[in-house]
Amino acid sequence: MLKLEKGRLRVAYWLLGLSVVIAWLARHGGGGWHEWPGFIATVLAAVLLVSPRNHLVGAICLSLVLVGVSGIAMSSERLWGLPWLGQLHAVLVLVWLALCGLLFGAKLLHRDKQLNEFIATLFQRGKRLR
Repeated sequence: MLKLEKGRLRVAYWLLGLSVVIAWLARHGGGGWHEWPGFIATVLAAVLLVSPRNHLVGAICLSLVLVGVSGIAMSSERLWGLPWLGQLHAVLVLVWLALCGLLFGAKLLHRDKQLNEFIATLFQRGKRLR
């Protein structure tokens, strides 16, 4: 298992997010403006896949690697223009988005649970915050 220090891990996640946003914004006719950020996102997701924080983050990184591999395959000369490959790429993007939504929802629920516990401790005597 690859262990990244916290600061480098945070930088890798921010670069991954930035490259995904750039690739998404350039998805229609972007050419290199779509391919290069997508390639960078694929490499970063592969690095982060080796050192996942939890299983859901690992699944998100794996799905993003698969999105990148299908995108790279679509841009190759041999597989250029195959309709099933474009459909696979689109489905993998949807799977990645669903997993990201699941992670975001879990974070919101967990934060809400922490907030509820905090408010409950304010009104109970003798309990301390952790």
